[in-house]
Amino acid sequence: MMDMKGDVYILTQSPERAYFQARPNTPLVSGDIIQTGADGTCDIALSADNLLHLEKGTRIQLARLDHKDSLISISFGSVIGKLDGLLQPNSSMEFRTPTGWGSIRGAEMAVQTVGQHSQFAVFREGQFAVHLENSEKEVLLTPNTEITVHHNRPLGPSYPLTFLKHDQTGMKRLREILKTVKNEWQTIQKPERKILRQQLISQPPIPNIVADRQMQKIMKQETENFQKLLLYMQPPEKMEQRNPGSNLQAKELQKTNPTQPLQQSENPLSMRQQEKTEIRNQIQEQNVQKQNTAVKEQNHQKLIKEKGKR
Repeated sequence: MMDMKGDVYILTQSPERAYFQARPNTPLVSGDIIQTGADGTCDIALSADNLLHLEKGTRIQLARLDHKDSLISISFGSVIGKLDGLLQPNSSMEFRTPTGWGSIRGAEMAVQTVGQHSQFAVFREGQFAVHLENSEKEVLLTPNTEITVHHNRPLGPSYPLTFLKHDQTGMKRLREILKTVKNEWQTIQKPERKILRQQLISQPPIPNIVADRQMQKIMKQETENFQKLLLYMQPPEKMEQRNPGSNLQAKELQKTNPTQPLQQSENPLSMRQQEKTEIRNQIQEQNVQKQNTAVKEQNHQKLIKEKGKR
């Protein structure tokens, strides 16, 4: 575990299943679950040349950690990876989501899963073989492409970076961090790992209900936002299908009266832009509300501290 901001929890599997506040340089083991809060992000160095970044509101499990064959399970949220170590022969890493899974070789990648939808993407380099859940049929992602995997739907083709294009900024940051990690990497020996691990579990655990409720709230909000995003990022022809009959009726009218000019009662493109603007306004309002809530909470904590001093 490297740099982190905000709330980042580690759910350990032994000696007891409990949430603990993550600390820098905490060694991670197979089975650990890492969860970031609404304001939390973190970087995880799996090795000197494999680096992951967890966005806000993300939950993953390090199901299997091996320098040549690792398995990362993503329950919710977004993960970006700079995985130069997978360029080595016979090295691979598998990412699983509730709707699909992908095996990656030496790539700059991102995975996002929200509700019953997941996106897999490759940036400048590498390949990502993506499958539906419980299926061997695959679509091979090449640089600057992505794919959306839906629950109980056939696997569609890949397409240029769209949903995860914004993660290119995070990928630039990872490239710079990985350069530093490669130069400064030092393997933590077993005795020191044991001490650091003991320091993690010796702190008071965080009540499960606190971490679980926080994640449930994030999942609900992000799922709603993503459903809206899917709506306005559909191609224009899909938007037209959502309003059947409007343009067909105009065409039928022209057939019966050739002198009548063809009029489209609704323009899918203008509708798409209008919906997009409305959704952006809603999301901006939600962000303002979150900021106001955070400020109120900070002021409340200050008052409590001042009263304690008196």
